[in-house]
Amino acid sequence: MSQTSWTISHYKDIPSTQDKARDLAKEGVLSSPFVVVAETQSKGRGRHGNQWVSEKGNLYATLHMEPDNMNAEEAGHYAFLMAVALSKTLETYTDRKIQAKWPNDVLVEGKKIAGILLETELQAGKVRHLFIGTGVNIVHSPDYAIHLQALSEKEVVPESFLKLFLNKIDELIDVYNVNGFSEIRKKWLQYAYGIGEAINVRYSDHVISGEFTDIDENGGLLLKLASGETKRITAGEVHFN
Repeated sequence: MSQTSWTISHYKDIPSTQDKARDLAKEGVLSSPFVVVAETQSKGRGRHGNQWVSEKGNLYATLHMEPDNMNAEEAGHYAFLMAVALSKTLETYTDRKIQAKWPNDVLVEGKKIAGILLETELQAGKVRHLFIGTGVNIVHSPDYAIHLQALSEKEVVPESFLKLFLNKIDELIDVYNVNGFSEIRKKWLQYAYGIGEAINVRYSDHVISGEFTDIDENGGLLLKLASGETKRITAGEVHFN
């Protein structure tokens, strides 16, 4: 197994690890791959611009990579790779049921414990920069969510969690490079939340309802409609009934 040499850049308080990683990539001051870690964020965000509450003691990190000949669809595979890496890392701290919610959340027994934000910068149709933000509730969580320390008998330290997490990412990147997304898909499905359940996929102007049956060979959610037709979903807010 190859070990990636991650450069870790640590900050006490910044607006956003995602924005800081973009700035560092633009300035070229750190060699890729690198990780930006903050103790707190004043403007942390999730998908669709949703605010990510950033209290001290949790993990707030953004990974930056410069892929070789990767297209936008392939970049999307990394959301699933990261979810599996997070799930495997969480399993070293707790025996509770870990679940991956399409496309970017990780849950413990149905409650959110971590989120993933994947952003790209393209050049000539290829991904020039890949930014993967990760927030993990280590010792704090909103009322609707859960944090890891409440589930673990041993002390959970963000720095130690990050080290394990990066090791899991390295292992899965090796798997991905050898076997492609199909193997990552299989691993993600072992943690999949809600397959076989009724869901609503919400867009700004409409809602699509159906049964979540699977994800396809590129990570698209397969939704079986009442008509019997299967629709491939690649975006939208997924809500379980």
